[in-house]
Amino acid sequence: MKKIWHPWWKWECAKAGFYSSYADIDSTKEEAQQKYKVFLSNIPLFEKILGKVITEWEYSCDHFLSDLNRNKIAWLGQASMAYYAGIPSDARGGYKLLTDDQQKEADKMARKYLMKWYGNKNKQIQENMEKEGLPRRYTRRSPRKNNESTTSPIV
Repeated sequence: MKKIWHPWWKWECAKAGFYSSYADIDSTKEEAQQKYKVFLSNIPLFEKILGKVITEWEYSCDHFLSDLNRNKIAWLGQASMAYYAGIPSDARGGYKLLTDDQQKEADKMARKYLMKWYGNKNKQIQENMEKEGLPRRYTRRSPRKNNESTTSPIV
């Protein structure tokens, strides 16, 4: 998947407090990290919010989850916390307060929703291609006949 770019003013995560300061949320860094730990350890709540993030935050998910160089699992956790409580991503240190088992469970849940997002995005891309009359599997090559060259231009 190619990187999908959207300008920062469209990012839902920014509007929800992903980049806020602690003064904006009336909390210390330690308090915010503790809230993040409690949130991530509540797997049913975390799952519910992940579902909302991948369906409601179109621009943020496109921009950040299509980035090959981003830790998408971490971004989903931080984005979910911003969605749920307006806690900035800078409180990500709360993840390290989890036990190893809690970290694995949280990562597993985020990975599940990352895969759901990819599936939804691929389906959306295929539907758009079909609307445009493009085949599902577009390649630059035309079928070869008797070892013919495939250097003809794409029309």
